[in-house]
Amino acid sequence: AIMDLGLFTSVSAALEPHPERGRTLVIMVKEKFYVLPIPKLNRDDENNFSVGAELTVDNFAGLNQQLQLRYETENADDTVTDGEVTTWSFGYNYPRVAGSPWVLGINIDQTNRPAEVVTGDVVTSLYDAESWTASVLASRWLNLRGPSRGWLVGSGVVWRRNSYELVSGEVSDTYFEQNAVGISAQVEFRDVRDYLYSRSGWLFHNRMPRGTRNAMRWPAVTVRMP
Repeated sequence: AIMDLGLFTSVSAALEPHPERGRTLVIMVKEKFYVLPIPKLNRDDENNFSVGAELTVDNFAGLNQQLQLRYETENADDTVTDGEVTTWSFGYNYPRVAGSPWVLGINIDQTNRPAEVVTGDVVTSLYDAESWTASVLASRWLNLRGPSRGWLVGSGVVWRRNSYELVSGEVSDTYFEQNAVGISAQVEFRDVRDYLYSRSGWLFHNRMPRGTRNAMRWPAVTVRMP
């Protein structure tokens, strides 16, 4: 049960003699603190390569917080003649904020990709399309005490922006700046056991954003089984 907190890499217990009360239960733990850099190299079925890196910091500040940074670049898909897609992302998660049943999550993503305007068979305009997504989500465990298991419900704000900068060619009204602000809702059920190198249990997750424009995406459900 102590390992389920996600704060330790090992837990051991021993009974030691006590001068007045017989025996004392002594629990020894090794705290988790991981800084994990991961290089990334992928190739898809069409022989397109993507390269990047990811940095994850677990148990940040000794409070089981998690930081995640990711960068990736890859060739653009077949919808454009040439160019690259670059993606940056930042994630922060703070479970049990200040010892409370609240969980705070912050995510920021930024993507640059080429966008073309084609007249006939000729590319008449080339744009640099930039997309930003930022979200803040506050959730609360219904089980106020004990391990982080059971039902988790929450809500937050999602902001998205698409902008286009002309790189070459003629100015076109095909692409224009778009902004969307929405409210997301989350429901999660978690009953997961943590071990040193593995996990077991159940996780159900459903998040639904609602936005001011069609740019907002609709529900996604994840169910994981033992």
